Amino acid sequence: MISTNGLTALECIDERLPGLMRENGCRIVRQHIRICDSSGDLTRDKISFNMTAEQINIGWSRAQEVLASCVDDSIHTVHCGARFQSYRESTDNNDGGHGTVEIQFEDGRTVQTSLLIGADGAGSKLRRILAHENANTAHTQKTAAKSYETRYNGQLLWNALIPTADISSHLVHQPGEVEYITCGNNGQVVLSFDAGQDQTSWYLTLMEGDKASFLEETRAALEGSADGSTSFGGFGRRGVKKQLEQSFREWPLALACLEATPESQIFERRLSDKPPLMEWTPNANTSKRKRWGKQDDTPMSRVVLMGDAAHPMIPSQGQGTMMTWEDAADLATLVSPHLTKTTNDHTPDSAQALALSEALHNFVAARAERCARVQKYSAQSYMGRRSSRFFPKQLFRMKNSMAQMKFVKNGYEPVTVP
Repeated sequence: MISTNGLTALECIDERLPGLMRENGCRIVRQHIRICDSSGDLTRDKISFNMTAEQINIGWSRAQEVLASCVDDSIHTVHCGARFQSYRESTDNNDGGHGTVEIQFEDGRTVQTSLLIGADGAGSKLRRILAHENANTAHTQKTAAKSYETRYNGQLLWNALIPTADISSHLVHQPGEVEYITCGNNGQVVLSFDAGQDQTSWYLTLMEGDKASFLEETRAALEGSADGSTSFGGFGRRGVKKQLEQSFREWPLALACLEATPESQIFERRLSDKPPLMEWTPNANTSKRKRWGKQDDTPMSRVVLMGDAAHPMIPSQGQGTMMTWEDAADLATLVSPHLTKTTNDHTPDSAQALALSEALHNFVAARAERCARVQKYSAQSYMGRRSSRFFPKQLFRMKNSMAQMKFVKNGYEPVTVP
């Protein structure tokens, strides 16, 4: 799902991208919501409404192809199969003041670069390293370890992308539409939608341990064996299709999606995030440098986190990728003036290094608070969250949700530089 804030960010990155995403995806024009009890019966009339804000649904492999198509042909330094191990920043100015980062990979290779961007996902190794570098006592080391702990929210998700024509015609969504069903049990949902190019994306969710629908076979896969290994997670776990057919036996749409999907194409995962992180650069509290002619506690560094490495999210609002694109747009705007200077530039090398570090500081200042807020809202508003039966609480939650969604989708303002 690409929401309006994502389209804004994409336009800042490359003005061709929004149009290409629209061409390769599908604009969602209408959504249908069915609220059911645990036996599959509707508890109220179906809710249908037209989408006013633009939303583009696209398969992520296609989205990645679109992004790759806009990479300049002159760039030939994309390497795969390189696992990050550690890094070291030069600090003694022996390189003439430029400042460099040396990156070490697990296979022994090293690379020197002017900027290290940690976009290594929710399990970011760079985030773990930075957390412990910023800690200087045994107590803060324990706090550092907690700062990157995985927080499971108790919800399991299964999804697949399949040809729309393979689903029974009387159950499938209409072009440009979304079908969303809450199943009476907290956190249990059936979701299917048009993903463009005659494809359908479907999602099923359950809460771990739900007595009504959580099967022992699924529990056994999660708990794993005595050695700590588990068979749960990834594509095509043996028996997953049959288990889901049992857990969602009351919902024909779920059964139709499962019937149309080979077991090998069903992806499963435990939903999780990590604690909010407000510092995305090294030595946030320990190093000093001169800034604007004065001693300052803001460190001079050429290392920064972004995307899921800095703010992994529960995917309830479809904002993980949107926040990453916002990060990419703002980071590029702020650092590019300081990475394109040539050796013939009259700005002293040391000033360039200082300006780049300042740009990273400004990037984190612009992004961290917004991302933490969206991360919190995504965790609170997990799919299928059961509503209170107390009307004032329902009203409060509805108003709060509307305000949060306005902030999420309309609250992104790209940074600018003088």
